[in-house]
Amino acid sequence: MFGAGSAGMKNGMNAATSPTSVYVVDDTVIERQAERIAELEAANAHLREALATRDLIWSAKVLIAATTGCGPEEAHELLIKQSQHENRKVREIAAEIVARR
Repeated sequence: MFGAGSAGMKNGMNAATSPTSVYVVDDTVIERQAERIAELEAANAHLREALATRDLIWSAKVLIAATTGCGPEEAHELLIKQSQHENRKVREIAAEIVARR
C-alpha cells in the first residue's frame, strides 16, 4: 500500500516532518538565546532603577522648590551643583533630601 521507500508514512510526511519527530537545536543557538535573555533582564533592571531614581529626584526637586521658593529648573540645577560639589550622584543627594522631610 505505501511502497518500499515510504516506511509507513502517509500524505508525503517523512520522519523529518512528522509531528512526533524530535527537533535538534544547536547549542550555540541556546547559548545566544540565554545571553540575549540575560541582556534583556539587565536592561529591564536598569530601566526600573532609572524610573525609581527619576521619581526620587522629582520628589527632591519639589521639596527644594517648596523650601527655597525657586522653580523646578532651578531646584534641579541646585541638585546638580551639590552633586558636583560633593562628587556624589544626584540620586544620592536626592535620597538624603527626601529622607529628611
